[in-house]
Amino acid sequence: MDGIFWAPQIKKRLQEEEFFPAKEELLRILEEYKLREDEINGSHQISKTPLSLMPHTESNYPLFHFSFYQKKNISLKWTLVFIIPLFFFIFSASSFFFVERTLVMREQMIKQGTDAAFDLERGAKALAEGNYTEAEKDFDNAHLKLTKAQHEFNVFGAGIMSLVSQIPFSNPIRSGDNMLEAALHLSLSGRAMVQLQKEFSSFSINNLLSGNVNSDRIINLSATAGTILDAASQMTQANDALKKVSAVDIPASFLPKFNFLKDTMDRTSVYLNALLSNQKTVLAMLGEAGPRRYLLLFQNSSEIRATGGFIGNVALLKIADGSIEKFKFYDVYDLDGQLAEHIVPPRPIQDISSAWSLHDANWFFDFPSSARKINSFYEKEGGATLDGVIALNSSVAEDLLSVLGPVQLTKDADIINAENLVDKLNEFGEKAVNNDDFSQRMALEEIFNTLLGRLGQMNSEQALALARTLNSSILRKDIQVFLNDKDEQNFVSTLGIGGTRNNRTGDALAIVHSNINGFKTDRVIEEKIDLEKKVNSDGSTENILTIKRKHNGKGQKYDFYRKVNKDYIRIYVPQGSSLSYASGLTADEYNRPIDYDRLKFVNDADIENIVATSRYDESNKVDIFEEYGSTVFGGWAFVSPGEELTLIFKYITPAKRELISSKKWNFMFEKQSGLTQDINLSIAFPKEWTIKWNVPDNIVGINNTFIYNGDLTSNKNFEAQINF
Repeated sequence: MDGIFWAPQIKKRLQEEEFFPAKEELLRILEEYKLREDEINGSHQISKTPLSLMPHTESNYPLFHFSFYQKKNISLKWTLVFIIPLFFFIFSASSFFFVERTLVMREQMIKQGTDAAFDLERGAKALAEGNYTEAEKDFDNAHLKLTKAQHEFNVFGAGIMSLVSQIPFSNPIRSGDNMLEAALHLSLSGRAMVQLQKEFSSFSINNLLSGNVNSDRIINLSATAGTILDAASQMTQANDALKKVSAVDIPASFLPKFNFLKDTMDRTSVYLNALLSNQKTVLAMLGEAGPRRYLLLFQNSSEIRATGGFIGNVALLKIADGSIEKFKFYDVYDLDGQLAEHIVPPRPIQDISSAWSLHDANWFFDFPSSARKINSFYEKEGGATLDGVIALNSSVAEDLLSVLGPVQLTKDADIINAENLVDKLNEFGEKAVNNDDFSQRMALEEIFNTLLGRLGQMNSEQALALARTLNSSILRKDIQVFLNDKDEQNFVSTLGIGGTRNNRTGDALAIVHSNINGFKTDRVIEEKIDLEKKVNSDGSTENILTIKRKHNGKGQKYDFYRKVNKDYIRIYVPQGSSLSYASGLTADEYNRPIDYDRLKFVNDADIENIVATSRYDESNKVDIFEEYGSTVFGGWAFVSPGEELTLIFKYITPAKRELISSKKWNFMFEKQSGLTQDINLSIAFPKEWTIKWNVPDNIVGINNTFIYNGDLTSNKNFEAQINF
């Protein structure tokens, strides 16, 4: 009989279940009945029902076998009539035992889980405070309790839970099992993190500052790579288990912590999965196969440039076999003084410099393109071949100070904190006229080295704040990384720090500012952006872009904030877009500062490719050119202290045939690193279209015109499903 009840998986589940009442007797009945069924021959047979096979005692009453005549082709019908009620009769007799045992087990799981949760919390706090002995003890206790709870659950029998998976009151048990599994992985991850923290606690910033790197191995990440990957693996498995837990099954007292844990794990899963799937790449980046050299750029957003700010200082980071061998700071002008080759700079840069060098090399909005140029200049200036370039905006240092506390500089009376950092660095930059002055480089070096030394002393609140801060820095593009190796660059792009432009083929807009001899005035510029988009039936869009720039430098303490802001603005739009009108720009006639041909300056190939596509729209005072897959409208914008400038650009983007076929409309508002802008977006679609927004969820509209307001703190994607 291959009928519904005699399914092999049912027999298998019953055999695996340890505590199922009458299990053996039911299996005997089923097996014997199957044998009797197999013996049936002919069209009419006497067949015994399963009830007749049950054990019985002698009595004075006749023994009824419930025999009946049947045809072979209806035997399944009678099987259903008798054996299914029999099964539920036996099951219902055992259900009281099951319910009682379920409730007992649930209480035990909650108690053990609660105790383990407190151990995990204490362990995390002890770990953050550097108390490794207590942290290890707490994580071990949590692991022991969770293992015991999971064992008891397994003893009770996962098989019976499968058999009754549709019963409502079994849901808390399934959630409890998944929660136990998640917590178990978290405890194992915590134990691994204790070991990692011990490794990092050997970091000696004093040896680094004194140059005694050979006497003490400062950090050896390669040696602990296995531990790092184990911790990441355990956290990933914990996240997978948490996704199966229903919030309704969590005790109310733990629900806030559960929701916070789930959200945190969801956010970190991208990084963890990238780490686990790129183990060899990570080890290569840490110099396992040979020394790695990375150039750190410290970008001052007070003087905005395309990738985040003016490059005033850099540091060379050398890693070999996971150990930091060198971390040395340089004033960028000291390096530029070694440049022997003379290169023609981009035309706007010629307004302040007749030659191109490293401090002006972050000219391109696409960070990898600028990083390659920086890499090239560094080598031309006598530096060793680099493996990558890392850009840090001044806001990163501000965030670190807000978490780790202020720094007292050895050669300055002021205490540096998050509020005065940029002002003081700008002041040091203006005052450093000779080697005796306390330079911006010296201040940066002391600040960063002091903060690095505090990382191993963070408490739990600081560790959490630092994690949030770094995540925000990545979203704001305040941290960007370019690596020469293609696989390594793909890896950092997965983490969101690759700096590559996201949408060069679809509809997109980027507003990019470059301060050219405008001092440090971008720190006091307030900018508001208004974009009106009208989507046509062929997918093309008519756009009116309004940019208002207000200069709040009047009355500022420092003179470098009270200067005219001189900005070369570039508007990046889809390739093939056409400009119909522009206003607010200032005509600035281009004249070569020197005779580049006579002095045998070298033309840069990337700049020459852009110049070859360039034309000047005299009526609108706009440069129009192509740059790395985008059409760009560029021009000069001047605004004086206390004044406000309004810029207007009207343009049309090309038709999009793929919109008609895919029925999906999307638009990317790209953020410039180093700036936060207030945006107001209006999108009007044809009235006959039906619009359903995928992202964002807070866009509102009426009559197919939709409005979005907010700060542009990261790239903002707009995506809607279209029905014509």
